[in-house]
Amino acid sequence: MDDMKRTGKYKIKGVGFQLSIWYLILLAIVSLFASFLANDKPLYVKVGSVHHFPALTDSPYYNQDLLFTDLKEIASDTIIVIMPPVPYAPGASDIENSGYKSPGQTQFKDDRGTRKMLQGWERHHWGTGKRGEDILAGIIHGTRVSLSAGIYCMLIAGFIGVLLGAIAGYFGDHGIKLKRGTAITMTIGVIPAWFYAFNLRTWMLANEMQASTGTAALQIVASVAIFLLVIVLFSAPGMLLSLLPFFKERVRFPVDTLVSRTVDVINSLPKLIIIIALAAVSRPSMANLILLIGLTYWTDIARITRAELMRIRSTNFIEQAKSTGASSWRILFRHALPNVFPVISVALVSCMASAILVESSLSFLGVGVPSEIVTWGSLLAGAREQFNAWWLVVFPGLLVFLTLLSLNKISDTLSTIHRGY
Repeated sequence: MDDMKRTGKYKIKGVGFQLSIWYLILLAIVSLFASFLANDKPLYVKVGSVHHFPALTDSPYYNQDLLFTDLKEIASDTIIVIMPPVPYAPGASDIENSGYKSPGQTQFKDDRGTRKMLQGWERHHWGTGKRGEDILAGIIHGTRVSLSAGIYCMLIAGFIGVLLGAIAGYFGDHGIKLKRGTAITMTIGVIPAWFYAFNLRTWMLANEMQASTGTAALQIVASVAIFLLVIVLFSAPGMLLSLLPFFKERVRFPVDTLVSRTVDVINSLPKLIIIIALAAVSRPSMANLILLIGLTYWTDIARITRAELMRIRSTNFIEQAKSTGASSWRILFRHALPNVFPVISVALVSCMASAILVESSLSFLGVGVPSEIVTWGSLLAGAREQFNAWWLVVFPGLLVFLTLLSLNKISDTLSTIHRGY
């Protein structure tokens, strides 16, 4: 490390890592405040002594006989209007500026049927699409979609991969033994658990993912809790069944073999093709797409977690924990997993980058993502009809590139720190 400091390589790596962190923080801020940055509803309206916040509601602002169609123009002493920095909703049409208007091109608006040039830059489009949709509004709201897809896919894949990989690596094929009755009923309970936890709640997950990041995370946690609860409920009949002599016998549960063979099967298949095929036959929904990505990209996390748990399960501190009489599950989650988390974090960041890339690719192809949702990939797809619309390629393409570059830089830095270079 001293040599790296003397040559300046360590400093350059640190600067790149910090820039990547700040870039992702900026994207997170834009994602959280997307509705306040780009919206066709005003942020604040004061009519006399009455205060309104139309951007915080789902319906447009009406004041009895007064309909605000262009609040910026009718602002007066009695009516105070504050519009977002980008006064356009993502995907909203602007007929007067349709046909791929460039950022520096002359733009017009409809004023009682008279076509005139826009005054000032407060309502200027920084590039439009075929129907006049504002590119900057699409990029701002597409940031929320891409980051949400990356984070949720990482959480789903991380939960499955870390849990299965940790159990497989620590217990192996001989560490878990269950009564035959309990093992049978718990295995049967996996299908109804999946149905009640995820399939039945797909519409709720989809709505929350489009509405709020925080509530969507709570809904995902609730689905996981329901899944585990159903598994536990199915284990109860197995306990009763285990009272019979045949079902009372303890059998080993070859969890390592099952997890390893499942990982091998999934990794042998083209993941993107599988996601496209399943997304094409399912209802277009961000929730469905996120679940599909999360359920196919957990394998690398599981493989790395399994390898690390196999490495440390015979170390001195694990043996000391066993000598205190602690249970195997307590040792696994209290002592083993925290010590391998730095390695797992590298895989989690890489998974997030892969999820964002897959989501952008599917949006570009128009598969799995609802047509009304504007994403970076859908903006890129709009350029296929007009090759001269460079702003539809440069701006969203640059964001995808910088986001993936930042995540890969963070992943490489975490990997370097772990190796102790």
